Amino acid sequence: MKLNIILIVCLTFFSCKNSTSVNSDKESTTKTLPQNTNNEVLYDIIISFTSMGEGIDYALRKEVDAEILNFNNEHNLTIQPQIVHWGREGEADYNILLKNLSTSQKKKFISSLKEMVGISELTLIYLNQKAVHKR
Repeated sequence: MKLNIILIVCLTFFSCKNSTSVNSDKESTTKTLPQNTNNEVLYDIIISFTSMGEGIDYALRKEVDAEILNFNNEHNLTIQPQIVHWGREGEADYNILLKNLSTSQKKKFISSLKEMVGISELTLIYLNQKAVHKR
């Protein structure tokens, strides 16, 4: 009796086809990865204000705002971050393009922001990245 049950189970197991392994070769040759039709912008710098349950570092955000304003006044520029709010506790990204700046101005601006943010656990800086959070 046990031998019959084992034989039936084995026959049933081997008679079933695994459709994913049979079709995986066909699917990989016919399907292509979706192409990015949107020309996504690479931002020179992204400052991401995050939170861990108690809101963002509002004092640091005010300092960053002041630094951007001071840099604009000092160099007669109009650096305007695209601010994308993405959370419930004030989380936001400052997406900044620095197209009209010279290389030395870019370096100075980025280094001043990096120095200001330092090793903050709640504020992150990304260079030459696509926007993570969308409007």
